Amino acid sequence: MLISVIIPLFNKGAYIDRALDAIASQTHADLEVVVVDDGSTDDGPDRVRRRTDPRVRLVSQRNAGPGAARNRGLEDIRGELVAFLDADDAWMPEYLENAARAFERL
Repeated sequence: MLISVIIPLFNKGAYIDRALDAIASQTHADLEVVVVDDGSTDDGPDRVRRRTDPRVRLVSQRNAGPGAARNRGLEDIRGELVAFLDADDAWMPEYLENAARAFERL
């Protein structure tokens, strides 16, 4: 089951690597990540561009706030499930696996 992770990014360059590392360590590997740069003025978008994981994509927009960034991310996904992660947060490695399993039980 493909899970799409959307990360709104606005001036969180100091944290985005931790968020992306947490996603890369997920036990559920069938995922895609859309990072929406919401007009950042720091190095956050450059940090995302340096990633070599083909599952990670960066899209950009003028600053419109986190809600607009999440909505922009929804336009670019293919997953059956959507998960939102803030750029300064991280998940435990089993987070998406547990979420997918819970969804399948519904």
